[in-house]
Amino acid sequence: MIYQFGVFQLDIDGLELSKDGALVKLQPQAFALLSFLIENRDRVVTKDEVIDKVWDARVVSDATLNTRINALRRALGDSGVVQSVIKTFPRRGFRFVASLNDSTPDSSVAVPMPNTDSKPSIAVLPFVNISGDAEQEFFADGITEDLVTSMSRIGGLFITGRNSTFAYKESRTDIKTISAELNVRYVLEGSVRTAGKRVRVSVRLSVGATGEQLWADRYDRELDDIFLIQDEVTNSVVGQLAPEIYSAENARTQRIPPQNLDAWECFVRAMHQYSLQSAKSSSEAIRLLERATVLDPEYAQAWGLYALTMAWRAIQRLEPFDEAVALASRAAEAAIAADINEAWAHMGLGMAGMVARQQSKAVMGFERAVELSPNFAYAHAMCGAANA
Repeated sequence: MIYQFGVFQLDIDGLELSKDGALVKLQPQAFALLSFLIENRDRVVTKDEVIDKVWDARVVSDATLNTRINALRRALGDSGVVQSVIKTFPRRGFRFVASLNDSTPDSSVAVPMPNTDSKPSIAVLPFVNISGDAEQEFFADGITEDLVTSMSRIGGLFITGRNSTFAYKESRTDIKTISAELNVRYVLEGSVRTAGKRVRVSVRLSVGATGEQLWADRYDRELDDIFLIQDEVTNSVVGQLAPEIYSAENARTQRIPPQNLDAWECFVRAMHQYSLQSAKSSSEAIRLLERATVLDPEYAQAWGLYALTMAWRAIQRLEPFDEAVALASRAAEAAIAADINEAWAHMGLGMAGMVARQQSKAVMGFERAVELSPNFAYAHAMCGAANA
């Protein structure tokens, strides 16, 4: 599907925006945003609709949304004053207002919304009730919905919406087909079985394209308080799931030549290097994060991890101390400015405060990171260290 307006051409399937035949660099979310606005160009779309479609209903700050709108306008030669391509309707939303060429497909033709983001995408399939007790169906559905909600808080994950995945309830479609149809990289599925006063929840994570199982676990609990069990199992699954996905993503990026890495892939590699906590690995992490923030200057996670890494290098005296502390503080501020609701941004703020011996700032940063991402184990650990 190709749309032409002015000197621009948007190739939905090819994931490319070009100007007079030359490619225009566009961030993945900005591309998805432009696709969505063109698809709905006959009306004003609300902020909630944009967040639901582009960010899959994840919590997104107004600052992040405005940053993407402004980046898109700059790429299209538009501005907040001129608004010849994207018009803002105060307290209502946005609309694509540029005239399309006559060769452009009619607006009645649906434009597929591709998952253009290189970040890992995952679908949580409806958990199967295999207990033979129809009354436990709501428990299985509850586990599924709680997982979708909790996983949406994990930074860097694209979670397919509930309506899309529940269409596969009681379906025998194989994982590879579901992965292709939903355009996701990973698939999480599970089952619920009750026997007497006990319940067993089994969960497995697979690579969508191959069906390869990455991780599996089961949880046996006393069937006393249904909602308490749902919360407990959900928290446990999400807590184990994030490290597994990051590990799989790191393995995937190792097969990509360094010069071809995008911002997300640089972040994933940097996170692995940071975890090794050596002079050499932390230096490599800094190099990767610098590249990530050049590719995406508004990448809150990358700025937050940069602050963490630089602060660690300051503690280890691998950099001139005062200079490293200043760099960590500036990176943390950049992370917060990019997305005030990003847990990694507040982790960076906390670490910068810790190394600068500003305990209140450190505690505030780590505690906010825990609030934003309750299953973020590293945030809990640093919060405990800051309060010690």
